Amino acid sequence: MKISGLQTDCFRVPLPVTLSDSTHGTMSDFQLVTVRLWDEVGNEGLGYTYTVGSGGLAIRSHVSDDLQSLVIGSETSATESLWNRCWQHLHFVGRGGAASFALAAVDIAVWDLVARQQNLPLWKYLGGSGNRVPVYAGGINLNFSLSDLLAETRAFLEAGHRAIKMKVGRRSLDEDVQRVSAMREFLGADIPLMVDANMRWSTGQAVEAARALRQVGEVVVVAPDRQQSGVGACLTLHAPVKAGEWRVDQEFQGESDGLFPVSAFSVEGTPGDSCILALESLVQNVDLVVSGVNAGSNVGYDVMVSGTVGGAVQSYVRGINTIAISVAAVTNTKYDIAEKVLKPLAEKFVEYSGDTLFLNVNIPKIDMNQVAGVKVTRLGGRSWGENVKAENVGPEKRYWISRNKPSTVTPAEDSDIAAIKKNWISITPLHLALGNDEAMTGVETLIGDIPQQILDRPD
Repeated sequence: MKISGLQTDCFRVPLPVTLSDSTHGTMSDFQLVTVRLWDEVGNEGLGYTYTVGSGGLAIRSHVSDDLQSLVIGSETSATESLWNRCWQHLHFVGRGGAASFALAAVDIAVWDLVARQQNLPLWKYLGGSGNRVPVYAGGINLNFSLSDLLAETRAFLEAGHRAIKMKVGRRSLDEDVQRVSAMREFLGADIPLMVDANMRWSTGQAVEAARALRQVGEVVVVAPDRQQSGVGACLTLHAPVKAGEWRVDQEFQGESDGLFPVSAFSVEGTPGDSCILALESLVQNVDLVVSGVNAGSNVGYDVMVSGTVGGAVQSYVRGINTIAISVAAVTNTKYDIAEKVLKPLAEKFVEYSGDTLFLNVNIPKIDMNQVAGVKVTRLGGRSWGENVKAENVGPEKRYWISRNKPSTVTPAEDSDIAAIKKNWISITPLHLALGNDEAMTGVETLIGDIPQQILDRPD
């Protein structure tokens, strides 16, 4: 069946208040561009895109003046070939920007039309198994007063949202910290909170570590592109992993004043994926791997689920000296002590020639003048327990797991947990020998005659 008609429109949608973020300036309206397609028997497909304040008319022009002649008369079943023809037609004037917006709106309309021809919602036509997806609520609220920000958030929660995103990137980092802290307190521990700086910030935590380590040698940062807490040693084995070079601030690019350069890669995957890509493809001749600096401690049995430690496993099993480092704070996090620790510790490995080491370093949430010292520790027990909260979502029940229940067990004096509580910097050597040789005799007694039962023979 062929596409017989196309209509494109551009609507200006005024905003009730003027908004702004850290990158895109002030916004008084959105521009909504729609594309409607019809087939020969009257089925209609709808696609859309939008811009902030400008560019909508250019997108509409691309659709009506450049793409319409290609779309009319095309077979609706040839979705991919139609997309390719449109892309080839526009690629000379830009492989992004207004051209890509126009192409996206047409593509959405084509797929919607094909699904309607099959009398199916698009999600089901594309093979989806359900019509519900997790969502969050967020607004362009960088310059909202704190009271307005919390009022907006309250409305989101009353509407049923259970995850929130807010804007950061104000002129003062302290302002951002205060606003995020207030939002965190307002939401409580069970509601996920995300922040969006709209590309205003550079490398953040990784830069803090890089600033210390580039005094020792060349630094290559390979890190996940999003929060990956609690993923442990998880790897992406059944899908491709995207990675791209990240622009590093000018101060880290050259070799000056005896400092080595820093380069960085962003990975759409887990910490384990990042480490494997670094060691097997992106970086050559690695002498030391540092995982972190992580916001939040990784002590005791927490290392079993830690993405910071889980990523570091991949370098340790490859025979490379490895440091996993964390700061025991998730709000108002400071990385200056981690910087002071990493430099001399990395220097020690320059001349080190012993067995491969895997060190788990934890920094207490204090100022430098409050640090009691550095202590080599053993792994403690549980530092936190889990709370489970159930909620009804339509006919389904959903459960939220939160690690927010402090352990009531007194930690061993020589453990990493006790050290952090008493303001010591904890350095715990880790190894991966999970097998318990001492238990072998007991297990043999336990299984008893099971082998004979299975094999049905006396030997």
